[in-house]
Amino acid sequence: MLAKNFYIDGKKKLYFEKDEEMNFLTFDPIRLSYFEVSNIGAEILYCISKKMKLEHIVALITDEYDISREGCISEVIEFLNYIPIQDIIYTNLIQSDVYLYLEPFNKEVI
Repeated sequence: MLAKNFYIDGKKKLYFEKDEEMNFLTFDPIRLSYFEVSNIGAEILYCISKKMKLEHIVALITDEYDISREGCISEVIEFLNYIPIQDIIYTNLIQSDVYLYLEPFNKEVI
């Protein structure tokens, strides 16, 4: 379970804060709009901010939630491939090696 707030220090600093519906909200300083992620999405982003490798992220999520390893890998990669703030956190994705599993790199992990 995540704290009430956290931040990612990427291209720009993104502050995430939990709202009343248990989702996390941040302000995208490039697009000048708010962006909301679920609790699980926030956990993934928090792990990325701590430079965790994909395997470690998957292990943490599968320990906490009832999801298979393969399903978890697929969901994490899909989430990160299409997240609108990817350009802001790309440095973090590189530092954690997760970028290798995203488009256009697509390294096989299963």
